[in-house]
Amino acid sequence: MKPTLEQISVKERAVLRKNLIVRSFAGTGKTTTTKYVIENICSATSPVLYLTFAVSNVDDALSKMGGIEGLSITNIHKLAFAAVGSQYSHKLGDMNIRSYKELLGSQNFDVPGYVKQAITNFINSTDAELTLKHVPTLKNYKFRQIPIQRNIVDLTFKMAKQVWSMMLDVNNRAVKIPHDAYLKLYCHRPETLQEWLRYRTVVVDEAQDQSQQVVELEKRYVAAGGHLMKVGDDHQNIYDFRGCSNGLAYFETDPTFDICELTQSFRFGERIAQAAKIILKQKGVEANLKGTEQIDTHIRPIGYKVSGRRAVIHRTSAGVLRTAISLYHHNIPMFVVGGLSAYFTKELNDFERLKRGDTRNLSKAFLKTYPTWSAVERIHEQTQDSELGRVIKVIKMAESLKIGNLDQTISHIDQVSAGCNNPTAILSTVHKFKGLEEDNVVLSDDFFEYSMLMKLEGQKLVDEINLLYVAITRAMKNLVANSLLTEFLRRAGQVNLITGSISPYA
Repeated sequence: MKPTLEQISVKERAVLRKNLIVRSFAGTGKTTTTKYVIENICSATSPVLYLTFAVSNVDDALSKMGGIEGLSITNIHKLAFAAVGSQYSHKLGDMNIRSYKELLGSQNFDVPGYVKQAITNFINSTDAELTLKHVPTLKNYKFRQIPIQRNIVDLTFKMAKQVWSMMLDVNNRAVKIPHDAYLKLYCHRPETLQEWLRYRTVVVDEAQDQSQQVVELEKRYVAAGGHLMKVGDDHQNIYDFRGCSNGLAYFETDPTFDICELTQSFRFGERIAQAAKIILKQKGVEANLKGTEQIDTHIRPIGYKVSGRRAVIHRTSAGVLRTAISLYHHNIPMFVVGGLSAYFTKELNDFERLKRGDTRNLSKAFLKTYPTWSAVERIHEQTQDSELGRVIKVIKMAESLKIGNLDQTISHIDQVSAGCNNPTAILSTVHKFKGLEEDNVVLSDDFFEYSMLMKLEGQKLVDEINLLYVAITRAMKNLVANSLLTEFLRRAGQVNLITGSISPYA
């Protein structure tokens, strides 16, 4: 395919070694453009480091660009693991709130929760040392925030430093270290910058979801004379909950950077482009996104029956589970992206038995923390722990669906899913389907209702808008709307973008 004027503009600037921010809307040929640029700037004597987000992105890039001489393709965690993380391979993983409580010997969850948050705040920061500023000073109490007592803040700080030290101790197998921790260590080691400077250019893909310490490393690379090109879509920044921020925004005021846009989508037609612009306008963005004339993508009404394979995209893991159980009971072939069990804690079976009042064979450590189901709900209300929240939600949902053994059902669905070569439905959350596309996409009904969405403010509203934008822009031929998208279009006076009717005989 002949390069567009926008793609040629990006290439010409890159050849001149201009530092670049390339803002690429959904489906606008980001990978094609990146390959086009790299082919024109990369050689054995002018090597390029190409960094992307997930392992699947690396595999995709290798299949498309792996033969280019002088090009190294990887992601930042792979680099960090090879340099630093491998020494912690025997103790990698996240510690849940119960692990912190047991480690610290606490009688309640207050201080363990604060310590967990302090370490997370520190890891996600650009700071080299854990200090008091990383310790939370406010807590939730009856729908408002109140100050945490100073002596508790000081105790939290002391314990957080101790836990961080234990995480760094390769001989302490009892205290796990999260993947983002060795990434932090990698970004702060002096050798890392010198390793990056061996490359004439660093290209960062999916730059809208980056940790702050990686951005700081990029700044040092540019300051030392490195050539940086960052590619991404601001509106696909959906990993804020994991401490990721929009890495494109950090350089937009830097006078050494040129800003380019890719606005012509090759994935979908004008209807979805219009719907995407309506959604993004809700956060004050006037997007210059254009659909391709060669594709007549349709937005279909709620309940429309598409023919052929379809991806059902959900906002939540509980939504994926609900759909999976329904399809399983109706013997409809399906594939769950990443597998169902990946969404839920390994202790789900223990929580399920506790909910039924069956405490036989549950470990003493588990029962010490969670003696009753009421205690689980109380601890979640106290700590707002996201993992506990998912457990409570999914077990209550299983009860309403009269699922007798949830853990066993999930395992069986995963076995069926893994062996399905010709699925009718592909099930996924928005997060796991980012970067993918499908002819037919069905939006699940587990997104916020419009009235609830409009009560959100700041980053929470932006996150939900971005999720919906990512979800609708996965479709190439048919997008079956949900109530949220339908209401957006109705309020914009564009409900006519929805075509087709629901037949009772479909």
